[in-house]
Amino acid sequence: ALLIGGSLLGIVGALLAVPTAAILQVIATEVLKD
Repeated sequence: ALLIGGSLLGIVGALLAVPTAAILQVIATEVLKD
């Protein structure tokens, strides 16, 4: 996530990639739980 965000948007992308990856992980966990 850091490499993709960093390569696309630089520092801003790297900062956004962390919470985005965390949110996606939570969503995936909730979906798989059901």
